[in-house]
Amino acid sequence: MVHPAFGLGIGVFAIATGSILIRYALDEGVEPLVVAAWRLGVAALVLLPFALRWAGQELRTLGRRDFGLITLSAALLALHFAAWIQSLNLTSQASSVVLVSTIPVWVALAAPWTIGERISWSTGFGVLLAMGGATMITLASIGADTGRPDPLLGNVLALVGAWGYAGYLIVGRRLRQRLSLLAYVTPTYGIAAVLFLVALFVFGDDPLPPTSAGLGWCVLLALLPQLVGHSTLNWALARLPAATVSVIALGEPVGAIVLAVPLLGVVPGSVELLGAAVVLVGIWWAGRGAMLTPPASSEGNP
Repeated sequence: MVHPAFGLGIGVFAIATGSILIRYALDEGVEPLVVAAWRLGVAALVLLPFALRWAGQELRTLGRRDFGLITLSAALLALHFAAWIQSLNLTSQASSVVLVSTIPVWVALAAPWTIGERISWSTGFGVLLAMGGATMITLASIGADTGRPDPLLGNVLALVGAWGYAGYLIVGRRLRQRLSLLAYVTPTYGIAAVLFLVALFVFGDDPLPPTSAGLGWCVLLALLPQLVGHSTLNWALARLPAATVSVIALGEPVGAIVLAVPLLGVVPGSVELLGAAVVLVGIWWAGRGAMLTPPASSEGNP
């Protein structure tokens, strides 16, 4: 059995490639909604034959309640991507990332009332510590982002994106207690992709990337940060509390800093390195108790 710490390490590294690949796709002229639609749609199509093979019976017997929760999870995931990507066009990258990094706070506040998971003092302290480090990382580049068209709306959208992802994790935590990974993520990604396609139709946008390079970056987004990264987080939701998974996901900006050196030629400054260290300490502090021994009950629920 794969230990949650190892699995989440791979997942966070994969998710960390997302911001870089999105930047490559946007530079090719791909619209944000098109990026999200292809990211989720290709991931769902890749998973579909495996889901039909190994979770077909489970999918065919989904109850109305579970299907409704899957649809809600997909809508929340779509809301996260739509709001956050658009916020990057309206406000500074620093402000957007700081606000969307508040996800663990909303999970910690909502989990006790929605799924009955109360966080420990250790987890709460780790959440605050990791968020402090993430804030240091993003604010380090605040001077480079100027002239954004609507900072207020962009900041609001980033916050909405955080709420969407927090809800997505909470709903996923509930569903993963009784659904296998393939039975959960395949319809979730697929329904979210359909929602984006509907939005593209309503707005009259072309769903096809304008260049072959843009298409390639969208497909890579689906295969690496979505299929490997997000699916790993959903895998962990059957084994760890939602708050723990959400704070571990804050390792994404740390991974992005490491990857930006060879891929973008961006060398991190001292404040970013310090912030990365604080994030890692916070993640360790929040997750140390929860990840010491994987729950035995997770054996039959991959």
